[in-house]
Amino acid sequence: SADQGTRAKDDVEDIRIASEYSYVRQNKAKVMDEVRAEGQALYGVAIRRQLWKAPEMPAGEVKGDWYGKQPWPFSWVAAHPVECSWFPDDDSLNPDVFFQDSQVSYMEARRKTKEAGKKLSWRDNKMLLVGNDEPLLEDSGDTRAGTNKKFHIVVRDMLDKETGKRKITEYVYPDGGVLERDGEMLSEDISPLDRCSYRICPAGTQFHYETDPHLRYRPSAYHLAVLIREHNYWITI
Repeated sequence: SADQGTRAKDDVEDIRIASEYSYVRQNKAKVMDEVRAEGQALYGVAIRRQLWKAPEMPAGEVKGDWYGKQPWPFSWVAAHPVECSWFPDDDSLNPDVFFQDSQVSYMEARRKTKEAGKKLSWRDNKMLLVGNDEPLLEDSGDTRAGTNKKFHIVVRDMLDKETGKRKITEYVYPDGGVLERDGEMLSEDISPLDRCSYRICPAGTQFHYETDPHLRYRPSAYHLAVLIREHNYWITI
C-alpha cells in the first residue's frame, strides 16, 4: 500500500541518517578524513573497513526500549592500501572478493585468536592453535622473551553468489609461511551488510589497463613529487 511505501522510505532515511551519524562520531577531530587524505596522497587510494558488534541479547524477553539503549553496533577503521587486494579489480565500489593480509606481532596475533575463542602459541618452529578449553604447551624461548616472531592476520570478504550473502573469514599464519599450507581459520561470519565491508576511495586518477595493482592508482601528490624531482635536478646540475 501507499502507507507501507511511505513507512519503508522513512525507515531507509532513518538508517541512512544513523549510518552517517556513526561516521561523524568516528570522525572526531577529522581523524578519518586525515586517514583518507593520507592514503590518497601517498598511494592513490584510501581504504576503510566497516566493523560491527552485535549486542548481547538478554536471557529473557526483550522489554521496553532495550534496543534503543544499546551502543551503535557499527564502526570504521582504516586499512593500509598495501595490505589489500580485491577482485575483480575493475570494480572498486563493490568487489566480489576482498583480501587484507596484515603482518602483526606475536602478542597481537594472540589477542586476535583470543577474540576468536582460541589460543595461539609458537613452539619448535611451529604454530599451535587450540580451543580456549584445551591445554596449551609452553611457548618456546623465541616467543617468551621479547620475541620478534611475526604472524599474518588475513581477512577475506567474499560474495556467495548462491545465497547473495557476503561471508567474512579470518585466518592466521606465521610469517614466512603460506596461507594455504600453514594457515588456520579463526572465524567465519555472515556479514550483515549488503555490500563489501571495505570502502575503496580512489584519489581520482585510475589507470584501468594497468595490471600492476600498485600502479593502478596515481597518488594525488604525484604532480608535487614530479615538480620537486625536477627542481632538485636543475639546482644540482
